[in-house]
This record gives sequence, C-alpha cells and structure tokens, in this order.
Amino acid sequence: MMIIKEKKIYAVVLLTSIILTLSSNAALATMQGPSVLTNTNSSTDNLTDSEFKIDWSTLKVRFFGKGTPSSTNEDYKAIEQRAWANGVTFAQLNAKKLISKYIPTQTDTKDIQAKLIKNIRSIRTEYFSSGSVKVHLEGSLGPILASNSLNFKPSSTANKDESTYSGLILRGQASVEPRPFYKIVNEAGHILFSISDVTQKAFKDNLMGRWFKNSPSRKLLTTVVGTSPVSLTYTIDEKGQFVVQGKAWQEATSSSRYILENAKIAIVYK
Repeated sequence: MMIIKEKKIYAVVLLTSIILTLSSNAALATMQGPSVLTNTNSSTDNLTDSEFKIDWSTLKVRFFGKGTPSSTNEDYKAIEQRAWANGVTFAQLNAKKLISKYIPTQTDTKDIQAKLIKNIRSIRTEYFSSGSVKVHLEGSLGPILASNSLNFKPSSTANKDESTYSGLILRGQASVEPRPFYKIVNEAGHILFSISDVTQKAFKDNLMGRWFKNSPSRKLLTTVVGTSPVSLTYTIDEKGQFVVQGKAWQEATSSSRYILENAKIAIVYK
C-alpha cells in the first residue's frame, strides 16, 4: 500500500478554507437523499473502525471523509461535497455495527441514513495541494441508538421542580466499558433502574447517562448532573450490572424520579 504525504497549502487557500468551513454545516442540506450514500466516487477503504471514535462523556461520534478530484479543474466545493458523502457512508456502516452490537434484535436499519444526515455537522475542513479535501465530522450517538423497539418509559411523569436532587453521580473503582445500556440492581439482585425508566427523548440526549473516566472535574460533572447532585457508589456483579445499596438508592431517588426518567446521570469509572 502506498502512502502519499500531502502538503497543506495554508497561504493559498486559508481564506477559502475559512469560508468553506463555516459553510460546510449547510453543505449537507444540499446532499439529501440516496445520492449521499451511492456516490460512485466513494472511497472509504482508507478509513478504519478506529477512526469512528465515540466520546462517551459528550455522546458524540467523530469521523472524517476524504474527497479526491476527478479532474484537474474540479473546484474545491465539489470535492468537499464528495468528502461529505464518503464520510456519511463510512458513518452509516459503523452505525450499523453499533446497532448490531448493542441492539442485536434490531434488524431494520433503514432509518439510520436519515438519523445520521439530521445530526451530522462539520468540525473542520482541510485542503491539500493535491486537490484533496478532508472533512472532520461529528454526529450524536443517541439518535442512532434510540430504536423504537426498545422498552422506553412512555413519558416523563416527574416534575423537575419537585426533585430533591438535580442529578445522580455513580462512582466506582471497577474497570468497566462505557455502554449505552445497563442495569442497576440492589444487593439481592432486584432491578432498580433500567432502560424502561428512561424516556426515548431523554435517551436521544443523554443515553442512560454520560461516562467519565477516573476523576472528572466538578465543573464538567455539573454540565450533566447540575449543581445539586446526589452520589452513590457501585460495584459490578458477574452479569456486568451496577450494584448499589438498596437503602441508599431509595433515599436518593424516591423524591427525584425526574433525574432517572431524564437520565441526568454521570457514571464515573476507573
């Protein structure tokens, strides 16, 4: 395999880069429909799974698409749109993998394309002296995984103003892998919290909570759980479930169902 290093031409296209980067969020609107996913110039063989990165604290997926010129006089805008198409194609393939991994019963993935197109945005755009364009893209994880086949809570019945706490922090020393679905049980193994306690709307925004490794700052946690959260410690059982003390859970959540239904939860793990 030949790797060609390309030199970025900052001086020549800096102004163009700034203008097109600002407009690239809007560029997706011009690429609605199947043409995004059936571009005959699609080239995704240089994109690997490791480049479809999930940030479990922001619940964003990041990836890129690259477009190469089909002729010597093709302008950057057309190449940039091709890069978008390649990036969306790559994201769709990986989104299907995510669904297969976490929702194996979900076999119909036809709505993935619409979900991706709706929430993808451009982070930055790079231009190369060879004429190639690379767009760095970002999408939301929640809408991809919020399948209608899941047993969500129909609607939130709790009042935010009546909630004792603004959020829940789960702290543990266990080495766990961040994931969109989990269960919390008490010492006896009785389920205290599962996907059926979260509304679909909340899941699209927060999944079942956001994940933070080691010791996140208080400021960072506040963006998820607010200024008056309650903290509980957990261990992990042989099934991968979070185990908390039943009495502590009852005291923390009996008057704060709002934080569960809306997934105002931060999971701190080792």
